[in-house]
Amino acid sequence: MRAIDKGDTPNEDGENIEINEYGDARPYLIDRLGDYCSYCENQITNPAVEHILPKSISPNVETNWYNFLLACVNCNSIKGHSQLNLEDYYWPDIHNTYLLFEYHPLGVITLKDHLHNSVDKDIAQKTLELTGLNRYGEALTSDADRRWIKRSEAYGKAENALSFYTCNNRPNGYIQTITDLATSTGFWSVWIKIFENEIEVVDALTNSFKGTFNKFDNTDITRLEQ
Repeated sequence: MRAIDKGDTPNEDGENIEINEYGDARPYLIDRLGDYCSYCENQITNPAVEHILPKSISPNVETNWYNFLLACVNCNSIKGHSQLNLEDYYWPDIHNTYLLFEYHPLGVITLKDHLHNSVDKDIAQKTLELTGLNRYGEALTSDADRRWIKRSEAYGKAENALSFYTCNNRPNGYIQTITDLATSTGFWSVWIKIFENEIEVVDALTNSFKGTFNKFDNTDITRLEQ
């Protein structure tokens, strides 16, 4: 899960903007984070403002900037409107969620085999299940839930891009092609996994995806430097 920095409440002319309706925050979130679901990382054309704490249960934070993420319809609906204890989960705008998951061919996500010692395995598992990131294959998903398929497609595109890049002596000019393909596809974590040994590409990918927490590889789950 891509760890993100959405920043503080947007400011205009030295004053925090007024968010009278939660939809008012949407263009600011997209401008800072891109058109990506904050949970599954899919690139989506119409991301919704996601309330971390459901507005139906916690109306006092319905228009609070710090209660907002972006979500696709699948992650949003699976997460639902149940009351949550924030401390029971890891959140991409607060924690270094890069440390949690392993990405596999065919769109499968699991917990990493060797979790960082700062990670609580039970909390990591709950985070995996919160929006159904552990669902894949026709037996475990609905016809409308194609996240695992899109993730698998991204995995294949990333592998093909890596093969071309390495087989052609790592042409510097091809890095832009990689980032263009990755940002139009989504799934930053998949691309980082495939290119993890190519530092220049990792840096370029991280800079190309708006709002990515850029110290993901040298901090613990609380984002304190190791």
